[in-house]
Amino acid sequence: MRVLFLTVTDGGFFPGTVATVHAVRAFHPEAAVWVVENDVDQPGLSAAQRAVLASAGARLVRAEALARPGRKLAAWELKAYAAADLTGECDVLVGIDSDCVLCGRVDDLVAMAVATGAFVGGADAAVEYDERYGAYGLATPARNERYMSTSLYACALTAANRAVLGRWAGCCAEALFGGGTVYPGHGDQGVLNAVLFAERGEASARVLENRLWSQHHCYWTTRLTLREGRLFNEDAQAWQRALHCGGTDKFWSREHAARVARDPARVLAYAWYLRHLWLGPGRVAPELLGGEQAHLAEGFARWRYEVLALAGAGELAGRDAEAEPGAEAGS
Repeated sequence: MRVLFLTVTDGGFFPGTVATVHAVRAFHPEAAVWVVENDVDQPGLSAAQRAVLASAGARLVRAEALARPGRKLAAWELKAYAAADLTGECDVLVGIDSDCVLCGRVDDLVAMAVATGAFVGGADAAVEYDERYGAYGLATPARNERYMSTSLYACALTAANRAVLGRWAGCCAEALFGGGTVYPGHGDQGVLNAVLFAERGEASARVLENRLWSQHHCYWTTRLTLREGRLFNEDAQAWQRALHCGGTDKFWSREHAARVARDPARVLAYAWYLRHLWLGPGRVAPELLGGEQAHLAEGFARWRYEVLALAGAGELAGRDAEAEPGAEAGS
């Protein structure tokens, strides 16, 4: 199968995208990795930053390549446009945000998407749909108990799923979050879930254990340990599948580093991020990081023993998952 990992970045997200791409390349070297650059709505990457991502094995696409009449080119919209426009030669799409870092291979995620034909991703909180969502063709009020995070999701590129991706892109172009007048929902994620729920109802998505995959509202409280060279979630009693620092305190922000310094229990997750930022094939020179990101070199120095202890963890974490994606919610 031809699997494509797809993410969106800009100049500010560069330190996140490097770690995201490096982790994908470490655990899925056979897969294609495409990075869409949001250089219209936000400051884009420098030529040197693009070269780093290319040397890591990513293919870069500028926002202008996805321009169409009526489309607004911004981060949330670009995620949908890219999924609809750039997947023609692939069998499976894995969408991943640039503030998400894999903890190992995700073959079971891909296999579930292929076997079921469903969109598969981490669970987020259930959503109530009011009369505004009638724009999608929904009978409202309704409640979506299978609301899926788009921080890390997979779908087989069947004809039916390609139609969903096309509608997702079309709705994002007119979404309320982008200044449109028609389609409500929290960002690209809200629009995709509304499209899926309108078309498939209770079978809209297969949602997986939030603590292991999407980490909404629990990243800062997750208890991780290192077992056999892999990250283990003590709360869920299962292997951690991805780290996702949603919200404002991104992995690469000073605020994130400060919170880690105050709480030693967070060091392991931060060291995993730093490992993939600094030790992948796309070598990042410190001068490529802006002033607000210069502390990341200091972080590597401060927690170098923890980072280097994880440097050999890839072989174990790269093994195929031992079971289907665990603890499905509402499946």
